[in-house]
Amino acid sequence: MDVQHRDRGAWARRSLERDEPCKIRPARGLGKALGSEGSAGQSAGGRGAANQGVAPAGQSAEPALLSSREIRGAIFSARFVLMWLVFFLNITAGIMFIGFQSPMIQDMVHAQDPGKSAAELAGVGATLIAISSMFNGFGRLFWGGLSDRIGRTRVFRIILGSQVLVFVELLFVRSPMVFGMLVCYVLLCYGGGFGAMPSYIAIVFGPRMMAVVYGAMLTAWSAGGIVGSQIVAFIKDRWPGGAVAASAAQAGAKVAQVAGGAAAGVNTGAAAAGAGPGVRVAAGAANVAAAGPAAMTAASWIFLIGAALLALGFGLSFLLSDGENLRKGV
Repeated sequence: MDVQHRDRGAWARRSLERDEPCKIRPARGLGKALGSEGSAGQSAGGRGAANQGVAPAGQSAEPALLSSREIRGAIFSARFVLMWLVFFLNITAGIMFIGFQSPMIQDMVHAQDPGKSAAELAGVGATLIAISSMFNGFGRLFWGGLSDRIGRTRVFRIILGSQVLVFVELLFVRSPMVFGMLVCYVLLCYGGGFGAMPSYIAIVFGPRMMAVVYGAMLTAWSAGGIVGSQIVAFIKDRWPGGAVAASAAQAGAKVAQVAGGAAAGVNTGAAAAGAGPGVRVAAGAANVAAAGPAAMTAASWIFLIGAALLALGFGLSFLLSDGENLRKGV
């Protein structure tokens, strides 16, 4: 045995001196040990694969995919329909407001300061849109975090009920600053629905169903975008123009009537003698005031319809409940 070890050592030294690769075969015992460890690793890997859903031979694994029956049972359940309606009503009211906030604040600013140019008014509207968009994003974090503390249904009731009061208050607001603050709150609640709904679905239907159910729930977003925009379009067609556009058009019409003299009930002699500019200024100011109520009528309808939709959603929210027991049915 010693002779064999000396021979191997001398051969290894000679290989190193000649700069040749040393080809030393591992002992048989080491190979057996590695083989046994490899077998043990394979068996452990097999157990790990089985734990990950890959079944060993002769055994059946739990299916990883949801069945069509499970998906239909969740999406067509009464609790899903209620949640969808609450989500839809909150989104519809918010979308009605998003597309009309810039014209409304421009009308208010113009009514307070008729001397502002169209570019300045557009800047005011763009500023409000930018700030309210930030509240839209922040609302997803704020209401989502609050729902973890006080419950999802309570959050939706607060979101919907408080917005009803805000929309009613907007009927009487004429201050651009107050209007902007209320707009930001509406957008805060609009984003809050998207922040609280995913965790609510996970609680009601379970984490395994969350992705499929929330994907179906987002159809309320598309439906709200269609319905909300159509309501606003109908109102704009029925009560066209705001204070800015209507004042210019109606002032021009009034100037034409003043120039026409007797047909407009204005003294033609005064108009011909050069009193036209003063009359035109007075007519323009009168028409700005006259355009305001007409423009606010369209906004008032938006506020009223939005408040009605939110009130309906607020009532439906009391049919929902928080808790794990909802997985067994409403």
